[in-house]
Amino acid sequence: MTTITLLPAAGRGTARWLNGGGVTHEIAVSPAGATTADFLWRVSIATVDRAGDFSRFAGIDRTLLVLDGSLRLTIAGKTRTLNDHGDPIRFPGDAPAHGDPGITPVTDLNIMTRRGKVHATAHRIAEAAILASDTALIVATKPTELHIASQRLSLDRHDALRIENARSATVLVAGGNGILIALFPN
Repeated sequence: MTTITLLPAAGRGTARWLNGGGVTHEIAVSPAGATTADFLWRVSIATVDRAGDFSRFAGIDRTLLVLDGSLRLTIAGKTRTLNDHGDPIRFPGDAPAHGDPGITPVTDLNIMTRRGKVHATAHRIAEAAILASDTALIVATKPTELHIASQRLSLDRHDALRIENARSATVLVAGGNGILIALFPN
């Protein structure tokens, strides 16, 4: 049976980045209660308000999408500009990475997976999607109405849904849009 859990943006805990350069708001982590030392996967939202190095995570793969703003991201010497309409970028969490938001703060979505244990895909959805994994998350980029497994759900900006046992379920977006994250064991 499909299980859907609402993960509201209001009331999320805040944690300092490992390097102390900013803060992150954890959306979900597996296993529940895991720390940065022992998670299998972790999804969070962060604000980048000044140029600086990203925290390094040995043995972790990262996927990053910009939700608001524009970010110049340099990874291992190669620079790319990400914006709130672009595709995700994937990179090793232990690679040197530097972000520069310019003069306007950037909000980004971070997906971190333990290399060799779990991998993730992420893409923007605005109409419909079919869930391809047993565990998926949807993060609303603005107020969004969804239909999943005969349920109608309304999400505020940055609210999320965790969907378990939903392989092949269809997600219909009646209004708004979001990011669909699928998590797969290796």
